Amino acid sequence: MRKTVQFIGGAISTVKVPSPKAGIERWSLNDCAFKTKFADRYAGWTRWFDLHHNPHILTRKHNTLEWFKSQTNPIYRWTVDPLVPTSVAYPLKDIQRFFNVNGAPERHFLSTFDYMMALAVWEEFEVIDIYGFRMLAPRYMFQLPSAFYWVGRARGSGTTVTVHGESALNPVNKMYGLEATTNLI
Repeated sequence: MRKTVQFIGGAISTVKVPSPKAGIERWSLNDCAFKTKFADRYAGWTRWFDLHHNPHILTRKHNTLEWFKSQTNPIYRWTVDPLVPTSVAYPLKDIQRFFNVNGAPERHFLSTFDYMMALAVWEEFEVIDIYGFRMLAPRYMFQLPSAFYWVGRARGSGTTVTVHGESALNPVNKMYGLEATTNLI
């Protein structure tokens, strides 16, 4: 079996998130389990990511920190958080060095999704399946360029990346020069 991870976001999906399967990791993020009526889609999660600092979590994501405290799987934070027994420090410096750009540490991260993608490639996952990351709301538009970038970096490394369901990450535009123009010269 190929080393596979499923990213499970909080958006309503046009595609059903599959049930957990042995040998396939399931990663999710932030307060997804509290914002959606699809909390069962997170069953069997293997890693959680919340790269916000505790004051932000406490003021904007009610119940999340308490939920983190009761979990037994790894929860990625910037540093090991003494309030979260299973917290793991995200390996930012290692990731930045690995994905250096012309010798400079990589800095193209505009969302938690980007950090998840980078970690999956760094850990040599062969397949990344993405569910529930629609990124269609205006508040996510600034994150799209870096999300496209990381999907491209993953695919460029040989990783199979599939975006399931409706998502801004799925190209819907016509191809320039082939489909977008009827009068080619």
